[in-house]
Amino acid sequence: MDRPIILATDFGYKDPYVGVMKLVIESIAPGARVIDLTHGIPSFDVTAGAYVLYTSYHYLPRGSVVTIVVDPGVGSSRKAVVAEGCNRYFIGPDNGVLYPVLEACGDPLIGVIDTAKITSILGSKVEWANRGISKTFHGRDVFAPAAALISQGYRMEELVGTTIELNDVVHLSLIDVSLNERSFCAKPIYTDKFGNVVLSSMFASFEEFIDGRGDRVEIVVDGRRRFPSRVGEKFSDVKPGELLVYSNSSGFLEIAVNRGSAEKVLGKPSSICIEIT
Repeated sequence: MDRPIILATDFGYKDPYVGVMKLVIESIAPGARVIDLTHGIPSFDVTAGAYVLYTSYHYLPRGSVVTIVVDPGVGSSRKAVVAEGCNRYFIGPDNGVLYPVLEACGDPLIGVIDTAKITSILGSKVEWANRGISKTFHGRDVFAPAAALISQGYRMEELVGTTIELNDVVHLSLIDVSLNERSFCAKPIYTDKFGNVVLSSMFASFEEFIDGRGDRVEIVVDGRRRFPSRVGEKFSDVKPGELLVYSNSSGFLEIAVNRGSAEKVLGKPSSICIEIT
């Protein structure tokens, strides 16, 4: 059974955490295909993790076991869940990181992972299975084993204790917009390697707000600093060093600097408004 495992974390590569997760998977499911989506999600940034997962899952093979670990509440009372929806499996902490993609799937089957069941299954498979569950590394002890078992064909019912409804999952929305006649305000939710800043809105909503009133706008950061900008379709629509407001490849509203970094120009504000000039 070929169910590739997709990994996305905020672990980075300085430490052995990603490698250890892969070693756990290999010890349970030798030869399983493991694909790294990213390990560069900003530390503890659940919203950024949710954005990465939501904008990527369409491209993952059907049957994939998608495992995301952005887990600042590890070891607390937060649940660890596995869900089946959109012809894929999703595994991760119940802290909102899974909610946008599960909501998009419509009617997913969701279960709370029972670590005792996993330990029981693995007891005869791997020598480390009975060492207990760490309070600080569920990526290794809970999520990686669950992903490996599902990739081998284990059913969700064999790994979960209870099933829950989507409404019982911690909610997180990637859309958060406020507006008036001249100002369209949203929150930064993700910044990529180039410094392009994704806002909590689809571009289509912003386009409707502009409604043909021209392409000259002003970006207002935290209600104080102002930056002239233009609305366009591609980076070359503005000169190098100039700000651009546009639709990113996933349809979200995004701000960039042609051959530069919008993050360096704008900083890391809690809110950004775009005003018609």
